[in-house]
Amino acid sequence: MTEERKFFLNKYQYDINFKRNQLVEGFETLYQFAIALPFHLPFPPRGFISFPELQSDDVISTCFDTYDIETQIPSGLYKESQISYKSKISRVEFAYFSNHLIGQDEESMSTIFDRCLKHLNNVIMSYKVKYQDSNVYRVTKEMLKSPSIFFRTVNLETWETDDYLFLLHTNVPYKKDYLKMDEYLGVSQFVRVIEKKENPFILVEDLKLELLRKMQFGEYRESVLYEAMCTETFFVSIYKQLQQEKGIPSAIINTALSYPKYRGIKTFFKEYMPPLLGGVWDFHDTSTEIGMWHENAYKLRNRVFHDGYLPSYTDIDKMIKSNTDFRKWVLDLLKTKKSEYPFTNSLYSQ
Repeated sequence: MTEERKFFLNKYQYDINFKRNQLVEGFETLYQFAIALPFHLPFPPRGFISFPELQSDDVISTCFDTYDIETQIPSGLYKESQISYKSKISRVEFAYFSNHLIGQDEESMSTIFDRCLKHLNNVIMSYKVKYQDSNVYRVTKEMLKSPSIFFRTVNLETWETDDYLFLLHTNVPYKKDYLKMDEYLGVSQFVRVIEKKENPFILVEDLKLELLRKMQFGEYRESVLYEAMCTETFFVSIYKQLQQEKGIPSAIINTALSYPKYRGIKTFFKEYMPPLLGGVWDFHDTSTEIGMWHENAYKLRNRVFHDGYLPSYTDIDKMIKSNTDFRKWVLDLLKTKKSEYPFTNSLYSQ
């Protein structure tokens, strides 16, 4: 591929299709990059559509194209047979026109990328809703297969270019070392614990790891859902276990966890946990772990669940840190009660 054809929009295409376009007329600098989507949008190939960028007086142009790909499918046979299928995915080329010297550092390129991705997601949502296509979805940078992209700046007067490599994420497959035989046997033995449901906190750990996976691959709304499940399952499990260890009958425990006595997760903080574990459970105090969890996780959950808010990476990062610190604080309280709850403490050390 020649230098000129790394992008469909080259000097020739610009002179023919853009130079006299009133929307992009008079701009000095062009920023270019392209991404491959994990799905196909059936848009006409190599047609640019331009929109004003709402946060500035810049202009974003998008050009869609199609890649034909062939995917290998593992069959699970001992002697692997070569099974594959052909499909299509979309390539999106962005042309960002600006008169601002945005800069060529990573932060500036991130600003341009985020603005273009936000615009792309509006295009995807427009098509998705209009044509009721559930096979397409909002994308984040972590969902893209390539961990980095080629980024170019162009002086539109001289067509002088500068090239950069822009890192999107670090989700690169890596080689795992094989477990030692005794470690493998330990996994096999742990299967029995799961099958017999001997440790209620295993589900909590599973939900926590699903939460981290959702964040890793840019599924931010789903991350909030898993944080909610993880936190509520944690408190239900620990409340049940502590009450059982105190000898409270299951019928009384289940009544306490049912409406009208149970009125959401704050019931644990106001009524159930202080008598069992001690500590100050003031979720309005943001100088504490529970207060920061309430600020960064509980309030975010309400925004997502009730207002359809689309959280950012920063939102999710704060949520996960607050969740981790809050759970550690609760488990530290549990450790101070080893004499009262030796069995519950032993479950969390497995």
